[in-house]
Amino acid sequence: MKRSRRNLSALAASCVLASLGAHLAHAGGSPATSIAVHQTRATLPTLFDGGLLWTTGFDVGRLRYASSTGAVRTVRKVGSYHAEGGYAGGARVERVEASGRRAVLVEVGWDELADKMGDDGPHGSTAYVVDLQTRKRTVVETCPTLGTAAIDGSLLVTSGCATSDGSVRVRDLDRPELPARRLSDAAEHVDIAGRFVAWSAGPIISVHDLRDGTQRDIDTRDYRSATGETLSRPESARPGSWDVDADGGLAWKMSTGGAGSPFPEDVVVAPADGSHPRRIASGHFGALVLREGKIATVRTDNRPDGLAEVLVLPLGGGEREIARVGVAAPDGPSVDFDGRRVAYTAQGCWENRSVWTRALDAPGVHTVTVDRCPVRVGNPTTVDPKHRGLGLEVGCPELVPTRSRDKCVITISGRVAGHRLPKRTTTTTAPSGYSEWRLPRSVVKKRPRRVHAKITVKTRGGTTRGVRDVRIIYRDLDLG
Repeated sequence: MKRSRRNLSALAASCVLASLGAHLAHAGGSPATSIAVHQTRATLPTLFDGGLLWTTGFDVGRLRYASSTGAVRTVRKVGSYHAEGGYAGGARVERVEASGRRAVLVEVGWDELADKMGDDGPHGSTAYVVDLQTRKRTVVETCPTLGTAAIDGSLLVTSGCATSDGSVRVRDLDRPELPARRLSDAAEHVDIAGRFVAWSAGPIISVHDLRDGTQRDIDTRDYRSATGETLSRPESARPGSWDVDADGGLAWKMSTGGAGSPFPEDVVVAPADGSHPRRIASGHFGALVLREGKIATVRTDNRPDGLAEVLVLPLGGGEREIARVGVAAPDGPSVDFDGRRVAYTAQGCWENRSVWTRALDAPGVHTVTVDRCPVRVGNPTTVDPKHRGLGLEVGCPELVPTRSRDKCVITISGRVAGHRLPKRTTTTTAPSGYSEWRLPRSVVKKRPRRVHAKITVKTRGGTTRGVRDVRIIYRDLDLG
């Protein structure tokens, strides 16, 4: 995660007002439930016990909670940010799970300077439990590289990075007097559902039954097609996203061309009955969530309009399309599933997203589009007293669905210290358009602090107008 130094990006937090939000259209079937709109980089929706959690924000974000009654509140701040010597770093939330009154979050470190020097991480991780009533945070695992944790009921499983002997362990948070139970050597990823704990190390995912101690070690490279053809993958292949179900079933995705390749991915299931793993779908998918014998995920490569499909895939085959949403950069839409409801994020204006839930049995397909966005201008702007150039950068919104040749016509006029700025018009397909004026010396000598700008942005979705007061900073820009 990199922190942009552009003024235009720095303004994103100011675009969250509902009155200036995207125009969202919902087509087909009964409407989904809008939990929250205009959330800055909303992601990681997490369904539990009738409620919903998600995170928002750039560097320092918020953990948000919506109860079963629809009331929404902020639980606490999450993530971190620091800047030193012109480079930034911090931690971002990569995982959220919840059960009862507790949530488990995993934050992963990022560091611009280390990345620039060729060390692309990981840069450490912290897993912690948040009491959703008291908002208290309790760290359960720290790691200099990368670790993780998961929760179901009162049972917490950690990956082993911070324990003294480096092991996967499970503990009962309601019975702190009991020692943690060791299950395996340290793992790359862990999960828990009901009485089953699962962990991955290389290509092997182990599924352990806490009740009787039995364990399956599944080689994720070895599986079959729907017709029974063996589809073994290379020795170097590793599973992508995976999830375990409360009956011990397992689902994962595997690239068909090796790690990091652009080739399609197979969605593979290992049923709880111990039968041989089999492929049930192929394509480009987001994270998988396995509940009650069905997989929820996002497919990003199937539609000519560029919309991503929120899907539920029964293990027996077929698919149920729930929604169509924009693919918001950099991490795309995210999804969760509790067996009855699907929660997902949808791209909105700029870095904003909306959070939705929809019942699995709701008819039709829910489509979220964006046709207009509020005016967005870089603020502040800089004037060099010597050269007297005043420039304004105005954003060109990404509409949903996207089109490769979408044009944006930006017109700007305004006044500064009584001086009229003549109208400038820019046509662009870029993320923003830039207009510049040369100020008279008499105006620069007054050192005005603001420029009053009138802005019109025309896109295929319509025309948006706005008036903005942009702060002026005076700085010598002569590099010589």
